[in-house]
Amino acid sequence: MPLGALIGYILLMNFRYLRFLIILTSYAFTAEAAYYSTLPKGVRALVYRQVNTDKIHSSFTGNKQEKDYFLKLSLDARSLEKAQEVFASYLQALKAQSPEAYDALQLGEYEIDAYAKVNVQGIGAAFGLTDRLTAYTVFPYYKAQVNLNMVRTKGNNNQQVQQIVQASGNSSNATVVDGIMNGITNILPDASGGVIQSVMVNHFGYQPVGNWEGQGMGDLEVGMIYRLTDKPDKGLAATLAFALPTGKTDDPDIIQDIPFGDGQFDVIGEFGGGARLWSSNFSFDSFVRYTYQVPASKTLRIPDSEEYPLGTNKATFTEKLGDKIEVTSGLTYQFTRWLSLMAAHLYNYTLKSKYSSPFAEANRILAKDTEKESHTAKLEATFSTVELYKANKFFAPFNISAGAQKILTGKNVPSFTRFDFEFRMFF
Repeated sequence: MPLGALIGYILLMNFRYLRFLIILTSYAFTAEAAYYSTLPKGVRALVYRQVNTDKIHSSFTGNKQEKDYFLKLSLDARSLEKAQEVFASYLQALKAQSPEAYDALQLGEYEIDAYAKVNVQGIGAAFGLTDRLTAYTVFPYYKAQVNLNMVRTKGNNNQQVQQIVQASGNSSNATVVDGIMNGITNILPDASGGVIQSVMVNHFGYQPVGNWEGQGMGDLEVGMIYRLTDKPDKGLAATLAFALPTGKTDDPDIIQDIPFGDGQFDVIGEFGGGARLWSSNFSFDSFVRYTYQVPASKTLRIPDSEEYPLGTNKATFTEKLGDKIEVTSGLTYQFTRWLSLMAAHLYNYTLKSKYSSPFAEANRILAKDTEKESHTAKLEATFSTVELYKANKFFAPFNISAGAQKILTGKNVPSFTRFDFEFRMFF
C-alpha cells in the first residue's frame, strides 16, 4: 500500500461518522402545543424552521466512546510494520541488523484535525382537510462545511538512521542497512502533502482531501396526521408520511462530504398522544416514529479490505439502509396562555444496513458500523398567541419557539449540539 493511501485510509476511518450527519427537520403541525392536536378544517399553517449545529469535533464510535476528529500520526517503524506485511519484511531486517536504527526510524509525523458545521432551513406547509385530518409537507435546505487540516510536523530522518549504523563501526551492517533503507523508500516515498494528494487523486480517483462545502435540498417529506380522539385535555394521533429522495446523497469520490438525503424512498409511520396531568399546568406528550427505508440501487466503491476500506473500483449495489426508530417523550409546563417550556428525551435507533452485489466481502464491509443509536436531551420555550387569538385578545395566531438539543451518548453517530428556531403562522 502506498503511504498516501495509508494516510487516506486513516482519514476515512477517523472521519467517516461525518457522513451520518443528517439533521432531521420533523414537524408536528398542531394549532396548540399538544402532540395530538390537528388543524381545524380549512385552516392553513406555514412554518419556517432554522437549525444550526455547533462545531462538530467528535463522534461516538461503535463501542459508544466519544472520539475527537484529531489524529497525531507518527510514521515510525512500529506503526509501519503493522500496516502491511511488505513493510514488516524490511523493518524486521532493519531491526535485526541495528535495533537502534529501527527505534530511530521516522518517515514523518502529522497532526490531522477536522470539524463540521451544518445549517438547515426548513419550510413547511399544512392544511386542515377536516377537524381531525391534517395534510402537510416539509422542504429542508442544507448548508454544510467540513474543515480538514493536515499539518506535517516532522520530516523523515533517513540520514540520522544511516549515521546511527555508521557509528556502530560495522561496515557490513551499514551496507545491509543501506539496501534495506533503499527498499523501504522505494515502497514509501517521502510523505509530503503532495505525495498524499497525488496517491488519493491519481491512484484511487478520490477528489483532493481537504476542506469541503456544500448546499442543497434535503429529502422532501409529505404526510397526513389523523387525530384519533376528541377530548379537550388528552388524545391520540397517528401519522402516515413519505420521504422522497430529493436530497444530495453521499459522493463515493469525496471522503469528507456530508449527504443531505438517503437516496431512496422512505415510508414513515408515527403514533403518539398526550394528556394534561391532574388538571394542572403540566402536560405530557410521547410518540414513536418508525421509518422503513426502501432498498435502492447505488454506485459505491468496492473496499479493498475491512482493514483498508479504500477502493479504486466502483460497482452497483442494492443498498437497504437500516430502518429507523425514534421515541420522543416530553413534559411541558404552561406558565401562561402564551408561554410554555418543554423538556424532552429523544431516543433514535437505526438498524444495520444490508448490501447486495456479486462482491460478498464488499457487502459485509459496507454494512460494518452502520447500526446507530443516540440519546438526546431537548429544551424548548414557546411563545404562542393562539389562545389569545381565540379569545379575541390578539390580532393573529402564531407560535415562536427556540430550543436546543444535545446528544448525550450514542453509537456510530457524530456528537453535537443543535439550536432550533421556529415560526408558525396560522390563517
